Amino acid sequence: MMSALRSPLIVASVLAMATATAQDALHKNSAAMTAKVTRMQETAAHPRPPKAEPVRTAFTDAEMNAYLQVEAPKFLPMGITDPHITAGEGGELPHKPPLISMPCGSRNNAACSTHSRS
Repeated sequence: MMSALRSPLIVASVLAMATATAQDALHKNSAAMTAKVTRMQETAAHPRPPKAEPVRTAFTDAEMNAYLQVEAPKFLPMGITDPHITAGEGGELPHKPPLISMPCGSRNNAACSTHSRS
């Protein structure tokens, strides 16, 4: 009887630990993007010399998508759920905006996406 209970308990424990680890990574990546955005805002608030080197800020797909999962519900319109951004090959977009996919809930739960690749 004891071994029959032990196996499901071990599986449940492993799943709980995996979920907690994923949530930690999600919040860590979201916080990293938030910190970068804050630094960008602080930099933009102060005048820079005309010939100053540009300040570059890079976001990873993981940071952007974690930020959208954690923070987006606070500012996205109702009905937009699970938005994802894919930056593309190498993460650099010299001439194209990122692909943004936003499945939307509706009466029939149809999905909609916004793709910006002009």
